[in-house]
Formats: sequence, C-alpha cells, structure tokens
Amino acid sequence: MNEHPLDAFLFYRSYRESLNGMTQKDQLATLLAIIDYALYGVEPTLKAKMPAAVFTVARPIIDANNARRAGGKKGGRPKKKTIGFPDEETIGFENEKPDALYNEEMKNEKEPPNSPPRGKRERFTPPTVEDVAAFCLERKNGIDAEEFCAFYSSKGWRVGSSPMKDWRAAVLTWEKKRAKTEGPEPGHAKRGRLIVGEDGEEAAVFDG
Repeated sequence: MNEHPLDAFLFYRSYRESLNGMTQKDQLATLLAIIDYALYGVEPTLKAKMPAAVFTVARPIIDANNARRAGGKKGGRPKKKTIGFPDEETIGFENEKPDALYNEEMKNEKEPPNSPPRGKRERFTPPTVEDVAAFCLERKNGIDAEEFCAFYSSKGWRVGSSPMKDWRAAVLTWEKKRAKTEGPEPGHAKRGRLIVGEDGEEAAVFDG
C-alpha cells in the first residue's frame, strides 16, 4: 500500500471498453480494483477470470504512469516504455507472437455477414457476450460466446500483435478451427466442443 496515496490517476477509454461483456458485478469489481490500486497501491483479490485479466493488463500501465508522475516531481522523467495500449486506446501485450493461422485465413476470408462496407469501417468496439451469442446462433456453429469474449478480453482484443478489427471474422476463424478439429460426425458420434487452454491453444473435448 502506498505511504502517500495519490490524489488522481489517468483512466483511459480502453479501461472502460474492456468492461464490455462483463456482468455489473464484475464491472464494479474491476473498476474498484483499478482505482484502489492506482490511488492507494492496494493489491486486489479478483477471482473471476475477466476482471483478473483486465486488471493484469492495466496494472503495468498504472505503474508506468505513477512512476512518470513521481519522476516529474523529482525533476526527472523515466525512460519511455511501450507496455501496451497503443495510442492509449486499446489494451494489449507487447512481444506477443503473431497468430499466423488467423492472418493466413484472413487473406482468403470473404466479408463476414453484417460487416460494414470497406472504406466505411468504424473504430473497433469489443462485442458483448449477447452480440457474439446472437451471431453464433445465426450461424449455428456451437461456439461458446462467453468463452470467446473471455479469451479475447484477456488478450486485450488483439490477434497476435495486432488490434482486432472485426470480431465476426474472429468467430469465423474459430468456426473453421472447430470444423477441422471435430471433422464430419456420423449420427451416432459424440458431439464435441472447442475449448481454449491457458496457453491459448485450442482443443476439442467430447462429452459423454
């Protein structure tokens, strides 16, 4: 805990956008964790996956800003470090390997349904769980919308080292991976579901 609590701290728009898709309870827990850590240095005890993931990404940004302010009071300024949040807009990780499979498939990917016309794309906004669920239901692909949102929220809504531009295209990529993993199933086959491990690798799990 800080011996000398701060009076203010920088709160980026990307912090707010990262709350999309969470329940109100998780949103409140995430906000309080960021505020208490930034102002008082209180270490949070977040148990839910999405709040913990968002705080993990926001923490080094908070530390860097507080260190910069402290350095300014002493007459100096710490060296600049790129930690994430390019242009202070979106959450992300540095030194992350590009997702080669996603980039390769995107080259040949047709425009997904309901995608804005080229040249008129708006700034990317993370979808809610309900948005993803509705899209997956429409395509009947069996993808878990909550799992999809939790996975990309923990990665700062980035694909490899690049900010995500179209979440529907990412759903289509998951859909293709799921189809390749499960393959055609006969009527008596067990039905599988696609899961994403902590290392980011995807695998099929068959129930029953």
